[in-house]
Amino acid sequence: MRELLGAKLFDSSSHTMFFSVHQAIGDGQSIPRNPARLDLLIEPLCSAARLHAGLLEVGYRSAIARWGLDHLAAALIFTESDGQVAQTNDAAERALRLGDGLTIQNGQLCARRSFETAKLARLIADAASASAPSAGCMLVARDAGHLPYVVQVAPIGAEVATSGRPMAMVLITGLDENCASEHELTQLYGLSPAESRLAVALARGKKLTNIASEIGVQITTLRTQLSAILRKFDVERQSDIVRVISNIRARAPSPDLGPGEEPDPARLGDRSRQE
Repeated sequence: MRELLGAKLFDSSSHTMFFSVHQAIGDGQSIPRNPARLDLLIEPLCSAARLHAGLLEVGYRSAIARWGLDHLAAALIFTESDGQVAQTNDAAERALRLGDGLTIQNGQLCARRSFETAKLARLIADAASASAPSAGCMLVARDAGHLPYVVQVAPIGAEVATSGRPMAMVLITGLDENCASEHELTQLYGLSPAESRLAVALARGKKLTNIASEIGVQITTLRTQLSAILRKFDVERQSDIVRVISNIRARAPSPDLGPGEEPDPARLGDRSRQE
């Protein structure tokens, strides 16, 4: 093994980080095989090194900091002011691999639609502004069958990032993550299995015509089920069904449970109706 090239990514009074490329003995291929792509990696790597060193300098150990971020259910991304991604947690990496709403292009965080990418870039630039940082939020469309991502962008000051300049923190959640399950709706409101399936599909943004096609039933059957759901929910409009379902888990209590215990659906129902 021999070293072909190396670059210093970050240097401070307490930390120095390098990037290097090695070639195995006997490997006759030219290294690097694509110098242009290697050049594109350098700046994101420098950003990641600065953030990593910054976390260490403010008192975190790398493994502990990463462990904490990876145990968040929400996707979390740190970027430079130009949208260059410096670090992600596991949830963010999974969302980016799906590619159904957000992606990384040339190292920058982007949405699939150009006008959403432009708005996201403005929010990141505003959050990472050195003079007047500000927070903002937006919706990012996803593939059919999924409600949009809720993207919140907040400032990270230079004193925290320790990169010499401020950064932006991008928090990504899905509107359908708070959607109750079919089983919960059956327990809470006495819906039949077919009614619960329809209610969950509606809460996730699907239309009656699409649902009828997917499950192979007549739309008149779905309209009958919809009437029953409205009656059991004690609401008048289809939009109220979405509101009720989206709020169920947000309203649910958080009792102290032992290992393996599940919350009592009856208690959840009592609480949601009281509120």
